[in-house]
Amino acid sequence: MHTYITRLYLSSFDKFIAHVRMPMYRNAYALMFSSVVGAGLGMIYWILAARYYPPVIVGANAAAVSMLTFLAGVAQGPSMNAVLRFIPASGADTKRLVLWAYLFSALFAVLLGVGFLVSVNIWSPALTFLSKDSWLATWFLLGVVGWCIFALQDNVLTGLRETIYVPIENIPYAAVKIVVLVLLVYSFTSYGILASWTVPMLITLVPVNYLIFRVLIPRYVKERKDYRLTYSLRQIIYYTSGNYVAILFQSAVLRLFPVMVTGVAGNSAAAYFYLPWTIATSIRIIVANMSTSFTVELATDSQRLRAASFHFLVHTTAIILPPIIALMVVGPYVLHFSGAKYAEEGTLLLRLLALTALPNIVISLYVCIARVRQKVFDVVVSQFVLCVLTLSTGYVFLGMYGISGVGIAILLSESLVAIGLLATSLWPILGAPIAIEYWKLSTRMRQTTGNITRMMPRRQ
Repeated sequence: MHTYITRLYLSSFDKFIAHVRMPMYRNAYALMFSSVVGAGLGMIYWILAARYYPPVIVGANAAAVSMLTFLAGVAQGPSMNAVLRFIPASGADTKRLVLWAYLFSALFAVLLGVGFLVSVNIWSPALTFLSKDSWLATWFLLGVVGWCIFALQDNVLTGLRETIYVPIENIPYAAVKIVVLVLLVYSFTSYGILASWTVPMLITLVPVNYLIFRVLIPRYVKERKDYRLTYSLRQIIYYTSGNYVAILFQSAVLRLFPVMVTGVAGNSAAAYFYLPWTIATSIRIIVANMSTSFTVELATDSQRLRAASFHFLVHTTAIILPPIIALMVVGPYVLHFSGAKYAEEGTLLLRLLALTALPNIVISLYVCIARVRQKVFDVVVSQFVLCVLTLSTGYVFLGMYGISGVGIAILLSESLVAIGLLATSLWPILGAPIAIEYWKLSTRMRQTTGNITRMMPRRQ
């Protein structure tokens, strides 16, 4: 009996090592490690911000950070999809592809940033303070461009299959951000949060991009010197433009809710909203990491799509269930570190937002499959429906139930979309693998039960 259990343990360990060595999961786990540690440091960051800065300051700065990252996300959307989808097949053209992606994103970020500052009174009156001072406006614009490149370089590292450097880049940034936040509490109270968010990020750009262009890309090209980008410019533009529209809808949901709460409920409500929002969003980032790795690995091998889709669904669900349960249980105590009012206002919101990660897995899988198959129209339609449904119900429920109404709206909207996708588009892909895995599991359980029974001592 002991020998059998030992063999079973060693076999499971060998399978785990083989699983981790698979490129899709290795890259995904590196990205998830970065996200999990970064999320933990981010939680500490916002707890300290809520404790040391007044709620009005926290709310205003949180809205500014959300708008900054939203504009940067819009600017780098086309390039993000291009580097993730085409770097694996670009070979000797990799450096040219990345340079064009950087240049396009930076110019687009400048255009969007200037356009927002000029018309801020129309789009977000609560953020007019950003345009009243030329120095602050320049700083915000530089932050938009910098964050655009900061986010894009992670996608470049993923496309190069060098995700090991993503946590090496992001974790120190998250740690330094906390230090700067605390140092500026008394000397730069009004904009200490915005400064701690942007200054370390801008400094990080230099060493990371030196590594990318002087070490990683030359090594990648050397290994694939016989390959060149075979896609035409027309194909690349079609793929990136369609996915870009989908990215706009995704960014609108993730980035505009804090701004909406600020405009509808005020800066204090935005402060109570932003900490649960940030904590819960970290779980969704784990799903996004798995999605990114899934897309990169299947970009050149779509034959494994059916089996890989099932494994994506199972493994991602298994990974995010523990943090969801943890947030449901200890979430109120975490929020209480920032003050009793934060826990009182944000507990229900945090629990609702944590649960939204489950339907988000299904939606992310559908989007990944559509991107691998280059069905851009399907991606755009799904994200448009989700965006309109989520933002419209969120606005209504925010007025009816306060900040918890946002959590209700997102959970309801994403659950409806996920159920619809499972019942229609995803079932032809997942139905057969689910049946096969059920049969394998049943066979394995019968064999295990039989082996244990044979090894048990028999009565004389």
